[in-house]
Amino acid sequence: MNPLRILSEKINLTISLAGMKQEILTNRRTQVGIVILAGLLAILLWPNSGQPQRTLVGTDSVSMAALRSLPDLSALDQSSEIPPLPKLLRDPFLFEGPKPPEIIKKAKPLPPPPEPTAEEIAQKQLEQDRQLEMATAPNEYRFIGFLRTSKAGVTGAFMNGEEPTNLKIGSIIRGRWKLVEIKEDNARFQNLKYPDLFFAASASSIEN
Repeated sequence: MNPLRILSEKINLTISLAGMKQEILTNRRTQVGIVILAGLLAILLWPNSGQPQRTLVGTDSVSMAALRSLPDLSALDQSSEIPPLPKLLRDPFLFEGPKPPEIIKKAKPLPPPPEPTAEEIAQKQLEQDRQLEMATAPNEYRFIGFLRTSKAGVTGAFMNGEEPTNLKIGSIIRGRWKLVEIKEDNARFQNLKYPDLFFAASASSIEN
């Protein structure tokens, strides 16, 4: 083995490595080519089966399961089509999950009505009593006309059912109603307990 030949080869190798290093450091095209070559080698040599599954930040198992259940548009020959607007607006993390429970607001119970005052109780009793008095008005007395004489004055002619009855001004019926006025078309009775209550019997024929 020739020692001079071995020494010469080492010198040439050192010179060629130094030249390559200088070429890499100074030539921009060489640098770009090396980067592209390294990227291609990484893609070819990277095993597909050993790729770890990427997990989105802020997602849980339910969200990831919803993402995996989405249909593959490329398998449906729709990879170049834009989904309709309602699908674009849906949240991919929530629309496949169960609906949130409905919140039913309980209606607040109404406060009890205030207790009536003594004046209100008295007023209500008065109204009820006035209604009872009005219910006792002589509805069965039908006014059919009147007679005017110099001695007896004005006398009203009434029909109480099938029985004719004559009543003068001041006559009292049932102890509650007083005949106070007789006109051609009606006769007015006044309540004795409540003087502001009046009942008018309109004129009618005997046949009615």
